[in-house]
Amino acid sequence: MRQLILPILAAAMLTACATAPDEFSNGDPLKARTPAEQAMVSARNAALESVNADIKRGELSSAEKTYRAAPGNAQGALSYAKLLRKVNMAEQADMILKPFVINPKTATNEIFLEYAKLKAQLGDFKAAQALAEEAMMISDTARSRMVLGIAVDAQGHHQAAENHFRAGLVKVGMDMDLKNSLLNNLALSLIGQDKMSAARQVLSEIQPSQSHLRQGTVNQNKKLAEKL
Repeated sequence: MRQLILPILAAAMLTACATAPDEFSNGDPLKARTPAEQAMVSARNAALESVNADIKRGELSSAEKTYRAAPGNAQGALSYAKLLRKVNMAEQADMILKPFVINPKTATNEIFLEYAKLKAQLGDFKAAQALAEEAMMISDTARSRMVLGIAVDAQGHHQAAENHFRAGLVKVGMDMDLKNSLLNNLALSLIGQDKMSAARQVLSEIQPSQSHLRQGTVNQNKKLAEKL
C-alpha cells in the first residue's frame, strides 16, 4: 500500500478546495440547501475539531521556533504542521510534513493521519484516503477509522464510510469529542444513503461536549435533525 502514496500525491490536484472555515468542509455555503443537504455539510464541518479551535497565545510561534531549531525532528514538525493546519495554512503544513511521510523511518500512524487531514482540508480526498489507509495498517484506531471514513464518504462511497464510522464507534472508548465527531459523520453517511430516520437517530445520540465550539456544532446538528 505504501508504494501507492507517492504516485497519488504527485498526480492528484485540488479538486474541491475548501472555502468554508471548518475542517473537511466541502466548501459550499449552507444557504439555498435542503435540510438534508444542510445536515450533510454540517456533519462534515464537525469532522474532527474546529479549525477555529482556540490556540494559546504564542503557541504557533513557539512551535515554529522548535521546528526550526531541529527541522529533522518528526514530533516537532508534526506539532508545528498541526497548528498551521488549524489556522488554515494547510499548504505550508504540507511542505513541512511531507518529508516525514515519505520516509519509512518517520511515517508513523500519527504522521499519516495528520497528512491525511491536510489533504482532506485541501479537498484531495483520494490522497487522504490512501494516507488514512496507511495509518490504519499501522494502528486500527477510532481516529484512523474516522479520517478514512471522511475521505471515503467525500468521494460518494457512503456505505463504506458508514462501516468505518461504526467501526470507529466500537473503538472510541471515553473520548466524547471523538465520539461526537464519529456520530456526526455517521449521520452524514446515512443521509448520503437517504436513510433519514437512521440519521436522525444518530444525531440524537450526540452528547454535550466540553468544547464550546464542538457543542455549537452539536446543537446545530440537533436542530437540523428535526428537519430530516
